[in-house]
Amino acid sequence: MSQAFYNHIKAFCIACFVVGGYVLVPKILQVVCGFSIRNIYVVVDDRDVTRKKLGKNILNQLYTIYHSNTLSINTNKVYKMINAPKLKQINIFKKYPDTIIVKAAKKIPIAVFQMKGEYFYVDDNGDTYYSTKTNKYKSIVITGQDANLYVKQIMNLVKHNQFMSQNIIAASFIDKRRWDIYIFERGIKIMLPEIDSCNILKILESVEKLFYAIDKDKLTAVSYVDCRCGDIVVGLG
Repeated sequence: MSQAFYNHIKAFCIACFVVGGYVLVPKILQVVCGFSIRNIYVVVDDRDVTRKKLGKNILNQLYTIYHSNTLSINTNKVYKMINAPKLKQINIFKKYPDTIIVKAAKKIPIAVFQMKGEYFYVDDNGDTYYSTKTNKYKSIVITGQDANLYVKQIMNLVKHNQFMSQNIIAASFIDKRRWDIYIFERGIKIMLPEIDSCNILKILESVEKLFYAIDKDKLTAVSYVDCRCGDIVVGLG
């Protein structure tokens, strides 16, 4: 036999040893050392919610991974098994020898998107989740096509004006290019121009000064403030 033949045999044997070890070692550790998933914990906002409704729901989704090999299980696969619309920043961690920890944060709604008679919470990424028939948290209500995708834009503008942030109750996205916002309980409409951050901030400051200048007994007569064309037009009635 030639030396080349023996070299091929040697290489083959080494490959078999490596592959066999890759397969057998995790199995041996699983059986002998307890590297088998027996515990799954769910932690949300640094609180253990494993026994809460949210945690139990995630455990039910992951029941098939119990007794899987802790070493070989793919955390990306575990992540894809989880359906939790109220959560963000979901991460999967292994704690050897026998534990999986699911860590996440709760989405924080910045508004409520009203569509077809239902309300959907909207987070700061524009994602909608959890529909309800009532706005039980009294959040700002937004309407209009794709309003949820642009709500962060208008909310960022409003929060820079204390008067608006304290009094806004709703906002409507018009023709996917501009906003109407509603303030006070009776919903005085402020019609804003097409989106231009600097310009809108100045307009909101002007509207604030306008409302402070109007006598309280006359304020009830104001139905809208039109800011779309540069000048501010006050509508009565």
